[in-house]
Amino acid sequence: MRRKSSITVSFQDIALGGVCRVIKDGGWSADSGLVFQQKPEAVLTLHLQNENTVTLNGSLDAIVDSFCCRCGSATSFVVCEKFDYIFKLEQDQTLILEDIEFQSDDIEIVYVAKPEIKLEEVLREQLFLAIPEKLLCDQNCQGICQSCGALLSAEKCFCAEDMVDSPFAVLKRLKK
Repeated sequence: MRRKSSITVSFQDIALGGVCRVIKDGGWSADSGLVFQQKPEAVLTLHLQNENTVTLNGSLDAIVDSFCCRCGSATSFVVCEKFDYIFKLEQDQTLILEDIEFQSDDIEIVYVAKPEIKLEEVLREQLFLAIPEKLLCDQNCQGICQSCGALLSAEKCFCAEDMVDSPFAVLKRLKK
């Protein structure tokens, strides 16, 4: 049974001048379901603002292997993401109050119940946010023909000339 890695930093372990950590993939990305050409590596800088607030500035680099959403060919995506977080040790007021107006600063704050930050959760979140919803092998990828399966970016398909892009095209055949 594989043991999950846990990269946790306590507020008490952060010096007033800050602490910098380089985190190479130690297993935190294994349960992401992604395949990597280059394993993730993160550089994180944590600053203790006061006893209840920590700021985190970081960057995440990786190369993810995947498949094109249009044609199915193998492709890779370079992740080069910079991010910032503010962690506050207090109860999230949105859980208590029913009606609350959010400010733009509220989006950047993560409320924690214990004075610790689970870095693997932050890194996994940033990894998923960096990957596009539809990964393409090329911005001009035309995909595959729905009829014959031809790779439209590489070869000419003659099925498209016979097909009419209309929901009423089937009625034309019934008329004959």
